[in-house]
Amino acid sequence: MLDQVGGVGAAIDSALPAIVFALVYAASGRSLRAAVWAALAVGVVLLVVRLVRREQVRNAVGGFVAVVGAAALAAVTGRAENYFLVSLGRSVALLVGYVVSNLVRYPVVGLVVGLARGRPTAFRTDPHQLRAYTRATWIWVGLFALRLVVRVPLYLTGQVTWLSVTDVVMGWPLFGLTILATYLYLRRALHAEHWADARTAILARRPGVAPATDQPPPGSTPPGSTPPGSTPPGSTGPDRP
Repeated sequence: MLDQVGGVGAAIDSALPAIVFALVYAASGRSLRAAVWAALAVGVVLLVVRLVRREQVRNAVGGFVAVVGAAALAAVTGRAENYFLVSLGRSVALLVGYVVSNLVRYPVVGLVVGLARGRPTAFRTDPHQLRAYTRATWIWVGLFALRLVVRVPLYLTGQVTWLSVTDVVMGWPLFGLTILATYLYLRRALHAEHWADARTAILARRPGVAPATDQPPPGSTPPGSTPPGSTPPGSTGPDRP
């Protein structure tokens, strides 16, 4: 499931600039200018590496844009802790979005699985599935709420080093644990046929994995049909009376 959201490369793209920012800020005697330029340099290097290696650049571009925005906020305001406002704002937006999706009965987890199945909202016709996907979405609400509860006080007190540490620890590692918790919950909560359908649909979206079809392989004869040139059972053939 981690591959679906960018894998290890995406984790590096999002975490490394923040780590470098905090390290340079502390090592340079709290020089905001040095920390900002260091973070931007790391973002540029990561983007160039992805382009040279012809890897997926979506996460690198998104990460670089976030780094530029964070660095600009810190530089303009003169406050190093504002570097982390972008990640805090993202957590707030995701928290609100997931809560609203549950309140309007379109839970995000159900929509994601539904998109993988090619039927984004079909689960809403089944009260059992709707309830399961709603509860799974609350798991993600808990993730975003926890990140805010821990990190907002650090931001308000200007704890740049700890903001960087929590940005990493409560980023991809916690994200991975939440994916695992969602997976385990849905496997237990959904009926067997619904779980098998959802799991197969998600796995079929992985690169290089083709979804199963009911079409016969090329050159094969569909069941119940007669191969070309053969005589159907019970017939006498074209040259017999």
